[in-house]
Amino acid sequence: PAIGPDDVVSWLEKGAQPLDVREPDELELGGVAGAVSVPLGDVPLHIEALPAGRPLLVYCASGMRSTTAASLLERAGVGPVVNLKGGYGAWQEAGRD
Repeated sequence: PAIGPDDVVSWLEKGAQPLDVREPDELELGGVAGAVSVPLGDVPLHIEALPAGRPLLVYCASGMRSTTAASLLERAGVGPVVNLKGGYGAWQEAGRD
């Protein structure tokens, strides 16, 4: 499922781990506090390193790559996984940055 920036706050309060799947050069733009950075292409290589039993909040710049990452994670049995609808751009537009 995809959630908007306003719903992200409640997920974070429930202990969700933010997972930033943007490329390293994009991280200079900022990110969700406490996020782990794993570029989309590396997600399959790092699945076992992600926190088990903890919800994941996946995001990228606009929501496209994070949708793919969320699908990969769900197929690997990781979950629950939610995608930040609109990505980090929506997060910034909502004034959450």
